[in-house]
Amino acid sequence: HLVMIVGHYPVMENEAAHLYGGGDAKLIMWLSAAGYLTEISNLFLDIRWFQLKVMPAAPDQTVYVTNSVFLLASYIVTRIVVMPWATLTHLWPNYNAYVEHHQVKAFWMIFGGACFITLMSVAYTYILLKPGIRAFLFYGKPGAAKGTSNGKKAE
Repeated sequence: HLVMIVGHYPVMENEAAHLYGGGDAKLIMWLSAAGYLTEISNLFLDIRWFQLKVMPAAPDQTVYVTNSVFLLASYIVTRIVVMPWATLTHLWPNYNAYVEHHQVKAFWMIFGGACFITLMSVAYTYILLKPGIRAFLFYGKPGAAKGTSNGKKAE
């Protein structure tokens, strides 16, 4: 999170945002906000971690599946769709403004950072879904008894 703080801090200062935005302070503020939007999925990732690591018993299946759906949807939408879309539709068309303001390094840092985060997100999505969508969505082993929260048969 240090990178987020250091990377996004300049947008709070108009002069720095003006430079970092290739002469358009609002552009970099908008891109920064879009970048922070990707953090929404962390809420569901943290809940999932808590469900798997901290809860003494298996989590309620309905709550687990609901959280898994929100995690997958928010992760794909914000990190794999919104990030590249914002970069390609808002940053890329302003390349000439960065050249005019002698901020080409800033342009490539922002562009490269967005590409890196998008590629990492695609890779992580692959890791999450490699065992299959069912294994991702449901707690327990595939083929576990239905109607139970931990895959064990009711006695």
